[in-house]
Amino acid sequence: MHTRVQGTFEGVDSLQDVPLAAHRYLVGQSVSPEVVISPSPELTSINWKGLKVEFRVANRKDRSSVTMAFAGIAETGTLVMVSSKQSPINHHFLPEFNIAVLKQSKLVDCMENLWPLIGEHPRTINLITGPSKTADIEQTIVYGAHGPRALHVILVRSTC
Repeated sequence: MHTRVQGTFEGVDSLQDVPLAAHRYLVGQSVSPEVVISPSPELTSINWKGLKVEFRVANRKDRSSVTMAFAGIAETGTLVMVSSKQSPINHHFLPEFNIAVLKQSKLVDCMENLWPLIGEHPRTINLITGPSKTADIEQTIVYGAHGPRALHVILVRSTC
């Protein structure tokens, strides 16, 4: 479903494969392999060789970001982002290219199965279905109007 809403994805075997997949995606989009990465322990523990990375909160000057998705909803192709100090919401809305890392074990079939996973009430939950788009002007779809122009998911098959 994610591709039906103009998102892209690649599956990898482990978290250690994420940097190469991110590099492949950025180069394929003709984007410099420079990313700002949310300070999630899962992402900061990876060797990001091949990419120029900064672990901090994204700002408007950043072109690409990498974030850890809390969960995914298969039925709609939606990413679930739960805000925290390790997962600031800026990464999902400010850079032009957002790469979201999603563990397959956190993929639920429908929205109803998401809520038991949430647990404590987070400050913010963002449900993101595809890249930002609008058809406000002459009913022509434009991507990147209110957030990332492109949303790429790296689906991690194992949890190791």
